[in-house]
Amino acid sequence: MTYLEPDRAAALPADTALGALQKRLAELQAALDDLKAKKPAMPPEQYDAEFEKLAVEIARVSAQIRSEILRFRSSRGLDPRSLL
Repeated sequence: MTYLEPDRAAALPADTALGALQKRLAELQAALDDLKAKKPAMPPEQYDAEFEKLAVEIARVSAQIRSEILRFRSSRGLDPRSLL
């Protein structure tokens, strides 16, 4: 399942760290979609293990993205919660 979030970073200037995180998140989501497509041909234990690994990494990278956005907004004196 892919969750869609508003493009909170759209208002941010180009930031290499944030851009790298967003690229990594897109790669992970694509890998998850690929894994889902392969599910019928995989042993359940293997699917579950790979799914869990990707889900945890997606959550970790998503948290890093939110942290970068909060850091950016706070450094500019903006309400860090206004986009969250």
